[in-house]
Amino acid sequence: MNKDINISIVIPTYNAEKSIYLLLESLFKELTLLKLSFEIIIVDDNSTDDTINEIKKFKNNSETVNITVIKSSSNYGQVTSTLFGVSRTKGKKILTIDDDLQHDPVEIKNLYDHLFINKLDSVVAYWKVDENLIRNVSSVIFNFLSNILQFKNPRYRNTAFRLFDSKLKDKFIEYFLDKNWIDIRRISKLNDQLMTIHNPPLKRKHTGFIKRVKLALHYFFLDTYFFELITILLIFLLDELFVIIIFLTIVVKKVTRYRLYKLRKNLFLNSDNYQIY
Repeated sequence: MNKDINISIVIPTYNAEKSIYLLLESLFKELTLLKLSFEIIIVDDNSTDDTINEIKKFKNNSETVNITVIKSSSNYGQVTSTLFGVSRTKGKKILTIDDDLQHDPVEIKNLYDHLFINKLDSVVAYWKVDENLIRNVSSVIFNFLSNILQFKNPRYRNTAFRLFDSKLKDKFIEYFLDKNWIDIRRISKLNDQLMTIHNPPLKRKHTGFIKRVKLALHYFFLDTYFFELITILLIFLLDELFVIIIFLTIVVKKVTRYRLYKLRKNLFLNSDNYQIY
């Protein structure tokens, strides 16, 4: 940790050529107004558009030295990019934010104040469901099931717009290294939520419904015991064949999560997997 840096901003990005420049402008404006010393770490998940050049253009125009850009050699996904970015932070506080201005930088002050005033380890932004009916309903169901499976507050809405203390950094990386979804409550007891502004993605479509369902099923299968619980219930209704299914499910999960862990470890340690600008 660098005591001279108040906050590290981590931006996982992919094909954000139409929004990344505006996001950086907004971040610099808000952080300057707050008089916070900061660094920005952008992890580009092997974008195929002009994202990197837009970031370079901003760096040249602002003549700033506190932006680090890391470009992955392959597309590893948002969680991996977030973990990689967090592993490179030096600030006392760490903020993760999306690249398309859905998460409004004007809310950083509110998150920052909420964390300090309430002496929290972490605070996660949330907002009222504000999309179409299908997306809203699916989001509510996903959050409800996710919370119930963790024995957590069923009304909690987990998002990627989060601020946390750097003392959680090592635990954050280690715990989520083999996970498909980041829920900071898993490592932070002093956690709270704060309602914030939520914008439509800038010049980008929302993630498709089918993709969202696939991500949710991936999470439920690998990060929770949802399928094991379903299978146990079926045992009582059917026969012992489901005991074998439970065993095979556990083995598949263990192997898949171990492979994910090794892939991310290798990404972090092997400089051939990324370029730094």
